[in-house]
Amino acid sequence: MTEQLAVSPGMPMDDGGEAVLDVEKLSILHGQNGQGAVPIVSDVSFRLRQGETLGLVGESGSGKSLTALGLIGLLPMGLRGTGRIDLLGRDLVGLSERQLESVRGAQISMVFQDPMTGLNPVRTVGSTLAEAARRHRRCSRAEARELVIDGLAAVGIPSPRERFSAYPHQLSGGLRQRVMIALALINSPSVILADEPTTALDTTVQAQIMRLLQEKTRQAALVLITHDLGVAAELSDRIAVMYSGRIVEQAPVAGLLTAPRHPYTMALLAAAPTFDRSRRLVSIPGLPPSPFDRPTGCPFHPRCPRALPTCAVQRPPLTEHAGAHLACWNPHD
Repeated sequence: MTEQLAVSPGMPMDDGGEAVLDVEKLSILHGQNGQGAVPIVSDVSFRLRQGETLGLVGESGSGKSLTALGLIGLLPMGLRGTGRIDLLGRDLVGLSERQLESVRGAQISMVFQDPMTGLNPVRTVGSTLAEAARRHRRCSRAEARELVIDGLAAVGIPSPRERFSAYPHQLSGGLRQRVMIALALINSPSVILADEPTTALDTTVQAQIMRLLQEKTRQAALVLITHDLGVAAELSDRIAVMYSGRIVEQAPVAGLLTAPRHPYTMALLAAAPTFDRSRRLVSIPGLPPSPFDRPTGCPFHPRCPRALPTCAVQRPPLTEHAGAHLACWNPHD
């Protein structure tokens, strides 16, 4: 099933190393305090150490991007986060906007899915990056300019001094995404969130951007949000599979791809394209549920070929099984 997906060595769930990012039971709620609040994302937990990459995968609407926005404190109006987000020993949940501004870009940064929405269209890319550098570093305008030019060169942008004065619309999609990566790296953060960083780019440019991101984040922890299981397999140490706002399976990449246990993970792998023309792609029947109209029990059970009567009435907890975390009443063994 997964022979065409390149598998990285993978890391254990916890080797005792100190985490730079420790997320515990992060939930994102819609509505006011009390029983009327609807959980859009529920009980997301993981740990990341320096140099480690977590691949966050799942269908559109599974809560991947919202989880990343919750981690960096950029939730849309009407949503709020609960739980714990320990970044370098400091809990980000409950911090004021002013306190978060001192953390964003300096200790944790994000590469957004669409650089045209992440870059100001009426400002040059150089001035945007220079502002980010000066906000968190004690440097002059001239020093910030040289820092930005070096940063643009480091992500492979040709003629960085000339590109400093370019506006986003004057750059190609690939160059704009490189600018976004340079912006995320300008202050050497400890954690980088990358939300579908190669969307709308052609295959060749996608490969270049992913190699660049992998190379430039070796000294940081990376959360890679992607729908591409091949990319997740190649770049990640561990993979967390999300469905309907919850992590349903999390394991080292080699184990998850060669021996998936959750039926949803198995369905995603069966639907992933490979070079094996003899293998037929199998689509997942139905659609993911709306967070405002989830079924009782396990939210995947209406689409699950292995569902039991228990699955329709009880939501399975996330428990540990042989080095992996799994939420399923009837896992594949």
